[in-house]
Amino acid sequence: MRFFQDMPAARDSGQEAAALSTTEPSHALARPAGLSLFVRLCGSSLAIAIAAGLVLEYAVFRHAYLLADQSTVAIVYKGARLEAGHSDPIIVLGQSTALAIDARRLQQSMGAYPTVYNYALPNLGSAEQYYFVLKKYLQFNRRPALILLALPPDAIVNREAEQLNPYIEEIERQRFRRFFGPMFLLTEVAPATRRWSFVAAAAETALPSANYRVFIKNSTFAPELDEISDREYMGLPQALVARNRAIIDRLDATNGQLIYYADRVVAWHQVMDALPPGPDSHSPMLPLFEEVIRLADASGIPTRLILTPICCERAAALESNGTWPLLSALLRSYEERYPSFRFVDTGFLAYERSDFGDPIHLNAAGAERFNAALVTRWPTIVAPTTPPRTAARRPFPGQ
Repeated sequence: MRFFQDMPAARDSGQEAAALSTTEPSHALARPAGLSLFVRLCGSSLAIAIAAGLVLEYAVFRHAYLLADQSTVAIVYKGARLEAGHSDPIIVLGQSTALAIDARRLQQSMGAYPTVYNYALPNLGSAEQYYFVLKKYLQFNRRPALILLALPPDAIVNREAEQLNPYIEEIERQRFRRFFGPMFLLTEVAPATRRWSFVAAAAETALPSANYRVFIKNSTFAPELDEISDREYMGLPQALVARNRAIIDRLDATNGQLIYYADRVVAWHQVMDALPPGPDSHSPMLPLFEEVIRLADASGIPTRLILTPICCERAAALESNGTWPLLSALLRSYEERYPSFRFVDTGFLAYERSDFGDPIHLNAAGAERFNAALVTRWPTIVAPTTPPRTAARRPFPGQ
């Protein structure tokens, strides 16, 4: 009886064992399926993160220049316009002092055509910028009919004091690679300079967010330290964006003009603290400046050089340290070697301190005076024929 009574229990144990034997494999199969689902979820999350990153990079960060300093806004705007291939017959090349030139006003002084555009740029941290700007322009545009080089006199034969502020150096490196872009850095700048660090710069430039990390400035982010180019405190980000949109509107209306200061007047002690060093016949700028003239001459493009105004104290310093004779002899030698090059004496070199917002940049009043004088001399500047050279020609003070 007990035997028969124990049978159900045994049968129950066998059923439980069978049940366990059938359920355990299903658990073993369920684990890989769950792991697979987890992997799929992680993969989709990674894909979403990558997609979101790309959207941020190319839909958001490429507009980050609207939170940048004035110089960066001009660099981004002019870089995009250059690559658009407008092929203006007359272009202006130079550094930040030439940003005061109102190219639209020069154009209108002779009618609607030929168009004139001011491609002058702030300091990009390299004296080679003029050569590479022209080279990149020729890649994206038809050959212009005339190049106007506009430089301050102390930018050619006077060795610039080295910038010891690492923050400013980083700004200038960012400006250089932002303007020229990754492909041009790889194919032109790195091979020409044999500085292969530009390869790494090209890789970094591929990400728009990397281009502006030292430029973004407002009350929340790090303040702008480049006081020469942008000492205006904007406060809220909205005010900064509004200011930069106004700069873009001005660049568009004037064909490339940027005035750093409206009514600010530089103090006398600031001018004296920033007097140029003495001339150097072996200045590193000399071969780089000549390379621009050589490239234009080889491309069949006439080049005219004008000197942008300098403050009266700086002009006196250049006269006393011997800059003028050296610069005059140098420019005459360029005229003899390159038939397409000519220096044009505009007759307006030294301006009063009241015309400057800082030791080197014209304020609004100085820019108005400069452009009015340029309009008067514009027919002479763009004249296709070279006037005869005479011993009486006196382009500089003290000669």
